[in-house]
Amino acid sequence: MKNFDCVSSTTRPLCRQRYQPGKISVKGVHRIHLVSYYWKFWSGVLWILTLLSGVTIGCASISSLSTSCCMLGHSVISTATASITTALGVRRSFARTLVRVHSGGSRNSPHMKSFTIWNDSSNNATALCVPPLTSSCHKGSSGRIGILGGSARYTGAPYYAAMASLKVGADLAFVFCAEEAAIPIKSYSPELMVAPVYSSIEFDKALEHGLDPDEPHTRKLVEQMVSQVEVMFDRMHVLVIGPGLGRCPLVLQSTAEIIRRARKANLPMVLDADGLFLLTQPETRNILTGYKRVVLTPNVAEYGRLLQTIRDDDDDDDTQPQLSILEKLLEGNVIVKKGQYDEISSVVQSVHDGVSSMKRYDMVCEELGGLKRSGGIGDVLAGTLGTFVAWHSILSSKEEEKDGAALGNNDMDAHDRLVLACWSACCVVKRGTHYAFQEKRRSMTAPDVLDTIGKAMDNMTFSSIQQDKE
Repeated sequence: MKNFDCVSSTTRPLCRQRYQPGKISVKGVHRIHLVSYYWKFWSGVLWILTLLSGVTIGCASISSLSTSCCMLGHSVISTATASITTALGVRRSFARTLVRVHSGGSRNSPHMKSFTIWNDSSNNATALCVPPLTSSCHKGSSGRIGILGGSARYTGAPYYAAMASLKVGADLAFVFCAEEAAIPIKSYSPELMVAPVYSSIEFDKALEHGLDPDEPHTRKLVEQMVSQVEVMFDRMHVLVIGPGLGRCPLVLQSTAEIIRRARKANLPMVLDADGLFLLTQPETRNILTGYKRVVLTPNVAEYGRLLQTIRDDDDDDDTQPQLSILEKLLEGNVIVKKGQYDEISSVVQSVHDGVSSMKRYDMVCEELGGLKRSGGIGDVLAGTLGTFVAWHSILSSKEEEKDGAALGNNDMDAHDRLVLACWSACCVVKRGTHYAFQEKRRSMTAPDVLDTIGKAMDNMTFSSIQQDKE
């Protein structure tokens, strides 16, 4: 069985072939080595001749001087070789074509550029994805983020996600969690508005008594949790589901109903961690089918489980690869596959003049991150994505109010900008982890990333802050 990932089978081999970290062209290597060998050879000859002269004449000082000169020559050549190698490697990195859109065949996107790191001069993500910060802003205008997660066992994950959303630039963050998790999360920070929406004790009692999910008391517990989150839909720009959620069957049942009602309310969502677990369950496998305002954030293991679920359910169907089936189920959603290089992909089906076509988006984030893989960084990314998705919703609403006047680029549609927003969020977190790792090294933890992510965001998007003229 082949291993599939977010990047299409037609483009992935090309990407793998064209990008090999630290490797430059064979011709370039040969030229560098040829120059290096010539210098070393003649430096050695000069050293031997000078040494012989020194012995003959009795001038040891000349020999010493020549040795020093040779050593200096070796040093200069080594430095030049390393510099040329680095320059050629950077050139190859920028030469890649990683952002592709396929519509009615395979072709490069005329709208989205082939940049993979934030500093690329072709990157205009700030103008397209980050709302300007001006004196006319009011509380909530830069984003109101909801986090559904936090159980008796897991209280750190929703805190990291909520605080990351604020550190990146959102104004308000709500956390909907278990009663047992509410006080610890409130104690972590006064910035968070924490709302307990269910009791783990009550849910556990219902399960211990073997109550059927359709039993009146069970339905009442589920409805209470659902309604307390639903009533806040109008106050949120996005709902992040999963950090610290846990896998209590009643919690998952309630979460599935919250997702259904969020769809009806047209509320954007980010699914992370245990929120993704719902997609591996037969009864909720199709819960996102047909809804195009969701971002999924699987790591390698979670992505493998999604594919394995489809493989198990479709053993008798060998006509399509599992990746194609997964994309059909999640058509219109954005998948952020986390890893050393975050891969952002999406497939959107459209019909024009009765002809159906498939448009595919692929981006890769190659921002330099930290080497430490501590717990909680995925939750930081989930919260950061929440803020960028909220900003996408805010900017899209402003665009609609202006009768469709595009923001910064007339060629990019709303889904183009959503994919770009997710890529931008990955860049911010990568750079934040890089800053934190440079300072803390092996002792780096998620709170250290929270301390640096604001700096990363400011350095990357300073042009979005508009100071009033005096």
